Amino acid sequence: MIEDVLSQVPESARSILDLGCGTGTLLSTMAKRRQVKMVGLDNSDSMVALARRKLVGTGALVRKENLESKSDWGGQYDCVVSTNVLYTISDPLSFLCRAKDSLVANGKLVVVTPGSSVDNGLILKAHCKDKRDDSFWQNPHQSAERERRLIREALGEGELAESMWHVATINSLILKTKAFHFF
Repeated sequence: MIEDVLSQVPESARSILDLGCGTGTLLSTMAKRRQVKMVGLDNSDSMVALARRKLVGTGALVRKENLESKSDWGGQYDCVVSTNVLYTISDPLSFLCRAKDSLVANGKLVVVTPGSSVDNGLILKAHCKDKRDDSFWQNPHQSAERERRLIREALGEGELAESMWHVATINSLILKTKAFHFF
């Protein structure tokens, strides 16, 4: 997947913002290919720490940011990338608008989200580090009730679960339109 994402970054790009950079794999791979200004942002302290270690000596700047509320991500970039983050954002449209605003004129936005074949139940299992068998978590889209139950199992009854339910509802509508794409 990293190769597919990097193939979308224009050769002319001199600056890249990675929203939800995780452990920095995309930026690390880019750093081995060419010299560009690289900034990686992630919500997780542990991911930021791993990315910083991975990117030592590359000149990349990695910092913790709340991707839900931060309105200025440090300037404008030739290319903004967000890989497997959109489905976790409670207000995807606002996120995409802010990402677009972080682009220079004629910049490129690359957004990757799990395809319809990805079992989001297993993503929930991984996030909550549940020990139950995979079969408990599989096929979350079998019904709206099942999906809601799995979200509650993973995230509890709070505001985060409600936000994720909202995102899941939107994703279910997108899946039904046949307009759901990996890129």
